[in-house]
Amino acid sequence: MRMPAYIIDSPTVLRHGVEFPLLVGDDAFLTKGKSYPRAVSFEHGDSQALFIGGVVSTAEINTICAGIAEEIASRFSKQKILLIQVLEGSRPFSDQVILCLQSNFPAQSYEVAALKVCSYTHGSQANGHKIILPLHNAKGEIHNLADFDTVVVLDDLLDMGNTIHWLTTKYLAKLNAPAIKAFFMLEKERMRTSAVNRTLAQSEALCGCLVPDKWVVGFGLDINLPGTTGQAPLHLFRSGLPGGIYAFNDNIEQKLIKEYQNSPDDLMKQLRVYIGAI
Repeated sequence: MRMPAYIIDSPTVLRHGVEFPLLVGDDAFLTKGKSYPRAVSFEHGDSQALFIGGVVSTAEINTICAGIAEEIASRFSKQKILLIQVLEGSRPFSDQVILCLQSNFPAQSYEVAALKVCSYTHGSQANGHKIILPLHNAKGEIHNLADFDTVVVLDDLLDMGNTIHWLTTKYLAKLNAPAIKAFFMLEKERMRTSAVNRTLAQSEALCGCLVPDKWVVGFGLDINLPGTTGQAPLHLFRSGLPGGIYAFNDNIEQKLIKEYQNSPDDLMKQLRVYIGAI
């Protein structure tokens, strides 16, 4: 069974304690005009660092996007293809790949569509697939894919693989999708079900690079801290981070969720961010 191939074999991984471009000052870092602390203090007095180090640099992201665009043009040079952006967070990655196609392979015949699905309803833990906006392009909803030679799925992260499996076997199949291929910016190093592995093999998945099984943020990758009843979720790190994509410290996600639900004002003061639902 063919497993995903990679554009970058060994991404730059910065270890804990090593300075990387995101950090400024002694106790905080700045991104897109918002300031976040290096560490967060929790209800019972313990403190934990947010970031453990950089995972993928901006230069490596650019290499990945250019490589995927080149692979698309090479595989489907004489085909009419539909490029599908999956999930809202994959937009920066999809846009960059499409920009590379436009700049370097203008003869490639393709159309672009998007599908807005909510698959992460509790922090970064997948919990089913809720369609927020069905497959659509500038003209409206797409009901039939039979006119295309190949459907090309663009997603920022291959985690458990449940989304690509659902998309391939459940959603796109009902729209008479022809061959379906998948391209990912990152792949987490983890075990997957045999059904997901079959889907990845059939879609000839190509990934930018393999990263550790950590919580990563930046370039569309983010987290949505769920609130209690009547409390808006706290949405963090949808914007790109200077210098690339970064990994959070181990086991901090559940602490952040609990702290936001129990002491939202204190956590928001520490993080100095705005509340906003996805």
